[in-house]
Order: sequence, then C-alpha cells, then structure tokens
Amino acid sequence: MKKLLGTGVATLAILAGSATVATPASAYAGQQKCATSGIFRICNKTINAGYDVSVTNNGTNPDQARILDFNLQCQGYHYGDQGAFWASPGSTHTYLFEVPHQLCYPKVLVQNPLLPNTPAYWISISSLTLGI
Repeated sequence: MKKLLGTGVATLAILAGSATVATPASAYAGQQKCATSGIFRICNKTINAGYDVSVTNNGTNPDQARILDFNLQCQGYHYGDQGAFWASPGSTHTYLFEVPHQLCYPKVLVQNPLLPNTPAYWISISSLTLGI
C-alpha cells in the first residue's frame, strides 16, 4: 500500500475529458462508500490516518486494461499520489492519502493506452454518491 505524506497543490490540472465535480461531504472515520463507473469500482474508506481509496478494474478482456492515477480533491486543495499505474482486468489497487479529515473525495484519472487519441476522464466518489 502506498502512502502520501505531502502538502496540497492549490491548482487542479484536468487533462482532456470531463471532470465530475460536486461539493464534497464531511468524512467520518470508519465510513466506506463505493461507486461503479463502467468497468471500474472505486471505494473510499475514511480512517484515522486519512482516506483509504481503492479501485477495481472489473473488465474481463485484456483490451480493457487502463492506466489509472489516484487523486484526492479537497476544498481548496488537490492531492496526487506517486504517479500513474497499469490496471489490468481483475486487478484492485489501493492508495492511502494520509491527510487530515477535511471536505474531500477521491478521484481516479483513467487513460486508455490502446487508444492514445482518446481523452482521459475522471471517475470519482462525490458527495452525491457518499450519501452523507
């Protein structure tokens, strides 16, 4: 499991594609929420150390492998992880954002390496799916 020990970045760079942005909800320790977008399932569990985010590629074909990148969107700050990674069908990846509990929600940038001219896009858990 990777850990983030850093400071926020005041700007959010969005690559080609669209971002789902909603007002984030308060985080409560021990709470876990998940959402499904296409072949991906993204989950966020708030723990005392911060936000434990996971994403599963539920694809079944080798051509559904994607390049993903974890991010955490907070009020006024955007946290990144240690860079993009390859997610094969059937794989699950996690990242622990060790940041104080704030108004935050996780986002994962998705890129299709088989179609390099296709815009990247975000999948996220916003306040709408957190249900708080």
